[in-house]
Amino acid sequence: MNANLKAHSNILARLRSWTRQRLESFNQDQSGAVAILCLAACMILFMVALVLYDTGKVARNKIDAQNAADSAAYSQAAVKARTMNMVMYANVAKRTIVSLHNTYFGMWTAWVAWTASRCSSCNIYNPKACYDCVINGLLAIAEAPDTIKYFGSVGSRYEKEIKALDKYQSYMAELTPWWAWSEGLVRGSRNGASITSSFPPPPGLILTKIPDWIETALQLFGKSLGNHTDMKDSMPLKKGSWLKMCVPTTAAALLETTANVAIHKSRSKEGAKKGSVVAAGAALAMTGGCLYSYSQFGGAMAPREPTAKGDSASALMSKSNVVFSYKSTPQMRGTLRNNYNILPGEFEPATALQYGSGQWNLSRGEFFFDGGSPDPWTPKWTAKVRPVALPGEFQELGADLNAMYHDVAPYMALSMLLSLGQSALTGGGGFMDGVSATAGDAVFLEKATRSLDNSVINGLNK
Repeated sequence: MNANLKAHSNILARLRSWTRQRLESFNQDQSGAVAILCLAACMILFMVALVLYDTGKVARNKIDAQNAADSAAYSQAAVKARTMNMVMYANVAKRTIVSLHNTYFGMWTAWVAWTASRCSSCNIYNPKACYDCVINGLLAIAEAPDTIKYFGSVGSRYEKEIKALDKYQSYMAELTPWWAWSEGLVRGSRNGASITSSFPPPPGLILTKIPDWIETALQLFGKSLGNHTDMKDSMPLKKGSWLKMCVPTTAAALLETTANVAIHKSRSKEGAKKGSVVAAGAALAMTGGCLYSYSQFGGAMAPREPTAKGDSASALMSKSNVVFSYKSTPQMRGTLRNNYNILPGEFEPATALQYGSGQWNLSRGEFFFDGGSPDPWTPKWTAKVRPVALPGEFQELGADLNAMYHDVAPYMALSMLLSLGQSALTGGGGFMDGVSATAGDAVFLEKATRSLDNSVINGLNK
């Protein structure tokens, strides 16, 4: 019995000793610790990768939205530059017609007067005068059909051409603000923008000012949307004086008239080639010829002149447009928001209008004269993307970004309906869901434009 108890005691003692040794070895054995650290590091790296991926998606969306805004702004400016060039080309066409019309009148008048003077000098003592009278008289008879055409059907044809060019210029000046706006809308949409519009808004009947009764109702709740401007988009053109088609105020006009006189001299015969006749014809082309052209063409012969020639804020605005562009990104209110939503449920926004679901971007396109001071005859207008606001520019203009936003809001709504309607028809998404998401961001833009007042917007590039 005692022997058995003693054996059991020895076994227990050995177990305790072995257990104690094993427990003591745990404190000294570090195998596997690196594996645990690697697992923790991998988890951290995986989380960082998710953050970078989501951030990259946001940055990509932001870049795409900015590209859409820039392409819309540049395209709008390019359309206006094209119109300015076409109007200048039409001025040159007008000037060419008027110069030809003036030259023929002046040279014909000078030649007839010289021939008459030679006939009056014809006598037995001056046979050369008699010869000039007879030869040039016969030439006058031969040229009679052309003279009749000039004072008849040719003049009427020139009149139609001048008036057609003048109507074309008026048409382009009135059409271009809407043409440029629609071009910006199309270019923005093709580059992924859901909404694209620009300030100043194009002229028309679309409501751009909050009615007084709505403003009064809002003021009862301490709100106001009455911040507006009275600016409308238009081309910086005016109709100049018809005298500029006659008086050689530019080197180009003088050279053109001189070239026409030289061509007329080279093709003329007998007395019409004489230096005194050519000089008198050139002078008469600028005086009597000009008056006769005005009697035929009237004010339609006047050129269209560019008006924005300085660097004032109003001149720069007349040559540029501030583009508001919006790119809908539903993941901003879905996956990405849920990934980083740490607020408890009771603090969730109550309505969809409080969610952000897209990217707003600004850009500004400008068309400008590439080379010195602009004139009515040189088609050297081109386009570029420029900073949204130069230092002090909006203050000098007497407007701010929030007022511009209010002015273009109806056009943005029109752009939104067109874009979402097209998306719904092509299976790109629900129409009402898009309206709800976009409306929420429109509220955000109201807050953003109020914060970007003229004290902080100076030098804003994008």
